[in-house]
Amino acid sequence: MYAKEGFGIGDVGVEAVAKAIRHMNCKVHTLKLFIDVHSDEVHSDMDEDEAEDEVEGPCGALAEALSDVNCKLRTLCLTVFEGDDDNDQRWAEEFVVNLTVALRSANCGLRSLNIVGDNISDSGIEYLAMALQHANCKLRTLCLISDGGVQDGHTFLASALRNSNCKLHTLHYGVCPDELGGHDPATAMEQILEGSRFDIEIKRASLCIKRTHGR
Repeated sequence: MYAKEGFGIGDVGVEAVAKAIRHMNCKVHTLKLFIDVHSDEVHSDMDEDEAEDEVEGPCGALAEALSDVNCKLRTLCLTVFEGDDDNDQRWAEEFVVNLTVALRSANCGLRSLNIVGDNISDSGIEYLAMALQHANCKLRTLCLISDGGVQDGHTFLASALRNSNCKLHTLHYGVCPDELGGHDPATAMEQILEGSRFDIEIKRASLCIKRTHGR
């Protein structure tokens, strides 16, 4: 599923996709979603405090679908086009928080997750890092790109990578250098993971981390 910026799907589209991928006859293994928050007028009202136990709205509908025993999805690429409105800027964060609920489910079969959003914050990355450490999480590849105000996300991800439950083999992590204020999370994560079982490649403000064979 593909759409140019400004023509992505909204609430209704996300809920329709969620309904489809949890159908027993659906055989889709790879899904690319381009979401435009201006496509519909309705927005989810989930609070982060509810993220541990509840999912709701289009973000929650997708998470519930990924947790369904009939869902065969293995790769999800999610790009969220956001606006300047405060409600718009919650979408990428809400999708991340809701997806962590799915990743902790024993039924979720996702192996590869790619998330691009303008406003994924440290708290959203922390939720994701906790999910990576859950025994049920099966992710092998994670790509996380955000232009939001991320300062400490690298510490949460580094902690997850060191956890024995984390099954990631490859992590692509990128943040906007204009938001860093001189802070370099790529170099910081390299230092944190020095001597670990991961090889690290840094390019500008992003880095690629791969598990070293035999370590």
